[in-house]
Amino acid sequence: MDELLEELHNLDIQKKSIDERVSKIKETLEKDYLTTEGYKNDIVTVSYTSASETTSIDLKQLEEKEPELFNDLVKDYKKVTKRKASYSYRFK
Repeated sequence: MDELLEELHNLDIQKKSIDERVSKIKETLEKDYLTTEGYKNDIVTVSYTSASETTSIDLKQLEEKEPELFNDLVKDYKKVTKRKASYSYRFK
C-alpha cells in the first residue's frame, strides 16, 4: 500500500507541474496567437466561446426571505450568472 501511495503522490506532483505548463501554454496561445475565429489543423481544433450571462431565479434567497410565499414569488427574485469567454481544445 505504501508503494501505491508513494506512486500516487509522485504522479500528483507531476500532474500539478503538467497542469501548470498546460495553463501557461494556453495563456500564451490565447493572448498572442488566437482570435475569436479559433484555429484548426490536423491535430487540434480550437473554438472560441464569447462571454455571456444568464439570469435565473435565486431560490435559496427567495426561500429565506419569503418562506410562506415561496411558490408565488419565484418570478420576483433573479440570480445572474456570468460565464467568461473561453476556448475549447479538441485533439484528434
